[in-house]
Amino acid sequence: MWISPEIEVLKFNIDGAVSGGFGLGLAGIGGVSRNYASKTLSYFSKNVGVIDVPTAILLAIKEASILFKSSKWTQSHRLFVECDSNNAVYWIKNIHLSPAPFKGIIEGIMATFEGLDRQVSLVSREQNTLADNVAKKKQIGCCILGVGSMPLLLHALPALSFASGFESFEGYACTHCFDGTNWRRAYWGFVVALVS
Repeated sequence: MWISPEIEVLKFNIDGAVSGGFGLGLAGIGGVSRNYASKTLSYFSKNVGVIDVPTAILLAIKEASILFKSSKWTQSHRLFVECDSNNAVYWIKNIHLSPAPFKGIIEGIMATFEGLDRQVSLVSREQNTLADNVAKKKQIGCCILGVGSMPLLLHALPALSFASGFESFEGYACTHCFDGTNWRRAYWGFVVALVS
């Protein structure tokens, strides 16, 4: 059962899913942010190419932090990221002990965390069910982002652009998304400003 945070905290539950078990496979990441009243404020589900489970989970943490950092909640809330991966939580808290293949992604997460009042915590699989379900949607060639209960419909982009978008922010691909009322500009599947 999910536990609501304190009033000034936005809790982002994230997960990564890989088809075919724990080896390499088609991967999806997902996350759901909720407030103290258990209201869903935003969510994402996206394909990140063919990778392993630890990489998928780390990319989901990075995505959640980027979405939070670009939102209006940065000024008024602390960020709590929760996942059910003991390794991911341990590596982020002890970057010097993280395996070499993951150091680049973890350093990217830490750069995104810069200036944020944040925390990364381990939760049970049962407390992370919603994020797990969202990650398993792993839409091929497109990204689903949501604000509140309204999904943002994005034009389909090649799945590769999303995977490479996590590693290189030197060039942005621009698309537009429709939130049911307005078209908004999105970069690499990220909505620049999430509002609820």
